[in-house]
Amino acid sequence: MPVGGSHGSSARWATAFDGFPESLRLTLTGNNSPLSVTCQGYVKITDDFLAAAQRDGGARPEVRGRDLFLVALAISWVRGAAMADESSHPGLCALLRTGWENPDDRSADR
Repeated sequence: MPVGGSHGSSARWATAFDGFPESLRLTLTGNNSPLSVTCQGYVKITDDFLAAAQRDGGARPEVRGRDLFLVALAISWVRGAAMADESSHPGLCALLRTGWENPDDRSADR
């Protein structure tokens, strides 16, 4: 399963917790709440599909499921930020999928 294809689902799920980014971040390190268990479960699910994508060559080996989960939460939070506009969400998703570098300027030895 490609990593990019699952990001949209993770971002949609995370919007249910819009407005709670600090609380969500803190739950990842604790075991005291049902939300913590839920977040840890989604990190595990993300690790599983990411590992499959890494085995198939569809994702870089240094990418972590926890980081993908956190970036999905961050992008979801940004959707409600005062500075966000209608192009913010798709722009951030594209940035996540492709990076910020111009593909023509990428070199192997930077």
